[in-house]
Amino acid sequence: MEARLDPIFATDLSFRDVVEVDPDGFIAGVAARSGRRTLRIWLKDRSQVEIQAILDAIVRAGGLIERSSGHLYSIDAKRESIASNVIHLLEAGNWIYEVAN
Repeated sequence: MEARLDPIFATDLSFRDVVEVDPDGFIAGVAARSGRRTLRIWLKDRSQVEIQAILDAIVRAGGLIERSSGHLYSIDAKRESIASNVIHLLEAGNWIYEVAN
């Protein structure tokens, strides 16, 4: 089964990874990696202008953004170079983020 959504809450998974599922439909493991990277960013305690600026910069760097809640976003990076560029942007702005895989 292929992950076709950005796995916002799953660890060690990325968009288009092929996963193995158990008889109950729960993920049992990863059969094949897509080569993509997933990052999560927490956008709280910043102005709307700052938030929009970082989201725009992430998109310009090649990241795809999916909003989970009011403050949590997932970023899909198709290649390692895109993930590195996005991480640089986030660290430069002291944003709270984590790399999911």
